[in-house]
Amino acid sequence: MGLEILKLPTTKKNRIYIGIESESKLIPDIDIFPLYCTCCNTAQSKLYEHLGSRYGQVGTAICEKCGREIYITDHDNLVTSIYINGSPSNEIFFNELYLLDWKFVDEFDRLSIINVVKKVTDELKQYDREFITVDELREMIENITDIKTDGKMKFITDERFSILPDDINRWIELLYRAKINIPAKIV
Repeated sequence: MGLEILKLPTTKKNRIYIGIESESKLIPDIDIFPLYCTCCNTAQSKLYEHLGSRYGQVGTAICEKCGREIYITDHDNLVTSIYINGSPSNEIFFNELYLLDWKFVDEFDRLSIINVVKKVTDELKQYDREFITVDELREMIENITDIKTDGKMKFITDERFSILPDDINRWIELLYRAKINIPAKIV
């Protein structure tokens, strides 16, 4: 149990649980994430790796600015969100922070490519009730839409965080290049 500064490169990948049968949905299960300090409101400059939790206790990190401990807890199952310093008002929902929501996949049907969502859904049916990485999802949609990313763009989706993981930046780059209206800014 514990929280550790991510030392790149890592073999860990952020993943999502695929649900297709009743309603198409993406459920994040996040391993790599940014942090901010709720004491001094400072974004931390490193990414952190979720190494597991016990009874919801993930671990602590030390704020780079004020030196206080940042306590991290989760729901003790899928890592769809984390709490910073135990406060419900400081719950970070990864589907919002990382734009991992089916509503963004639905937006691909605005493209001139016919039935993008149907093609994505058909492709994802083989993973129904399974996990795939964010990169695998992005590559699948890139192949269907012929929109390519290069991983050089960086985004901010929440001002409390100054950095996002590379796989998430590349996912958001795909949405950006597809001209999907996203709540993010380029940095």
